[in-house]
Amino acid sequence: MLTTIHEKTQGWIMAVILGLFTIPFALWGVSSYFEYAGATKVATVDGHGISVAAYRSALERQRAALEEAMGRSVDPRIFDTRKFKQQVLDGLIDRMLLDRAAASQGYRISNTDLAEYIRRAPQFRSGGRFDLQLYRSFVQNTGYGVRQFEARVREQRVQQQMEAGFIASTVITPDDLGNLVRLMGETRVASYAVLKPQRFMAGVTVTPAQIKTYYAAHLDQYKTPERVRVQYIELSAASLEKTVNPSEQDLKREYENNIARYTTPEQRRASHILIALPPNASPQAAHKALLEAQNIRTRLLHGANFARLAREYSADSVSAAKGGDLGFVAPGSLEKSFVTALYGLKKPGDISEPVRTKFGYHIIELTAIRPAVTIPFARARAEVAADWRQRHAIDRYYDESDRFRNLIFEQSDSLAPAAKAFGLKVEESDWFSRSGGPGIAANPKVVAAAFDPDVLTQGHNSHAIRLGSHVLLAIRDVAHQDASVRPLTEVSSQIRQTLVMKAALARAELAGASALKSLRQGASLAAVAKRDGLQVVGPVTVTRNQTQDLPPALVEALFVSGRPAANRPVYGSADLATDGYAIFALTRVVPGSMASATKDLKERAVSVLAQRRGSDYFTDYLNGLRQKAKIKIYRKLL
Repeated sequence: MLTTIHEKTQGWIMAVILGLFTIPFALWGVSSYFEYAGATKVATVDGHGISVAAYRSALERQRAALEEAMGRSVDPRIFDTRKFKQQVLDGLIDRMLLDRAAASQGYRISNTDLAEYIRRAPQFRSGGRFDLQLYRSFVQNTGYGVRQFEARVREQRVQQQMEAGFIASTVITPDDLGNLVRLMGETRVASYAVLKPQRFMAGVTVTPAQIKTYYAAHLDQYKTPERVRVQYIELSAASLEKTVNPSEQDLKREYENNIARYTTPEQRRASHILIALPPNASPQAAHKALLEAQNIRTRLLHGANFARLAREYSADSVSAAKGGDLGFVAPGSLEKSFVTALYGLKKPGDISEPVRTKFGYHIIELTAIRPAVTIPFARARAEVAADWRQRHAIDRYYDESDRFRNLIFEQSDSLAPAAKAFGLKVEESDWFSRSGGPGIAANPKVVAAAFDPDVLTQGHNSHAIRLGSHVLLAIRDVAHQDASVRPLTEVSSQIRQTLVMKAALARAELAGASALKSLRQGASLAAVAKRDGLQVVGPVTVTRNQTQDLPPALVEALFVSGRPAANRPVYGSADLATDGYAIFALTRVVPGSMASATKDLKERAVSVLAQRRGSDYFTDYLNGLRQKAKIKIYRKLL
């Protein structure tokens, strides 16, 4: 099963090689989340460490998520509890276990596939094309650096492959499937009529006194918004970069420790001839294929033309048409046995022994070598320095962010102490309302904090607001203007329309209730519709997931109604909000069945069951990995 899933991902690789990207933009390198700077480990999993930097980054993101969800109601002390820190670390441990399990089982996402996935993600597209600036902004708001974000996306994609394997392995019994298909495939046959409010508007009269009374009772609806102006200070890793300055020795050490980032690895161009074998080939079939491959290799060693034999014998039709050419092959881009054989050849023109992969036997010819290229330190120095400053600024940001939060919380009547402690300038915004405004007020988090009662009425500092990656903002209100009510003369026509619609809807509901009473007393829907001047629609066959033609409220009402018995319809109604009031006659309920179910319905039912059970299996699998692993936690570093 896992092999099947792996085969469907053709060519996933784990290596981090910028030169392999084949799309028209550059990603900034993909490095392991768990290799982020620093040798000090907060935990080890089977000897593999989770760095303090990775742990602290995870703490920061989890803290930010809780603060965003709960605002000042979050007591900052919760983030110092052992329970909170352990939960964050447990998440990192689970991710490492899954990452290592995925690698050992052959799940891979190549740089090319990762870049293509990101390029096609809708949240990074504008006008139908990939938008690099949109991508950078999105990554900044996640709390990851670009490399960490790409590593996390790769990790998630691999884990999705793993979970898909468990979903594919679920056993679904015919009874389970049949029961769900009967429920999902159920249809209901009904006729209905709608009493629309427009037909009742002509008789509605609204007096000036009614308008005045409604205005007085709903003043909040006719107010100009209240506004505030705030002071704010910002602590960011970007601003802290100016305070960290590496020595030349620091930069050379950084370069040497990350030499792989500045090296394009050797690539080899290959041609191959594939003698195909199915995955479940018998020993006899495998032996026959091997003999055929050995015979072809012998002919090649005696001077036969490789391209001609590839076109004649290779089962890989795509490369065969090109004389067997596969182009340049990087380590990890194809199955390990194939790449090992290719990189074991000495010089162009060398031909390998037959190599077995899941596709069959390959005869490989090395046709060219593109040597590894390392950018020298002098050329890479500017980039090395930028990376060093960024990483150390982020480290300092983590060190300072807790102190920043504590200062604005503990000295909540002013931003000045925190500004002085960190050398920050207190800025001031323009006026803005609850719907936002220019500058920092364009951010919903800032607006929510500014109108938080604790900030607005008590005069306290806001909590530390996380804006994107490694940026904290604190605000306090310095000016406030109450909302003011618009004059009646300005809104009277709007109120008149509102009152006319309300009266028309009430009349539609009364008429609908009267019609429904007649139906339940024995009148037919056709007779009631004729009497009241309504148009009957139907009979129509309605499905549970019907999203067109019928109002959702009507579909819901039909499926919560009882079943008709003895050829007597079940009558009911549905409030369609501003669209009026519907009455219906439900005449038939048809259960779904395996015999009549469409292929799509069966597939959806299988997917529902498989997803539910596969998720349970995956959770059990993760628990099993934890039980088998040797996990050591250095609690003093939590």
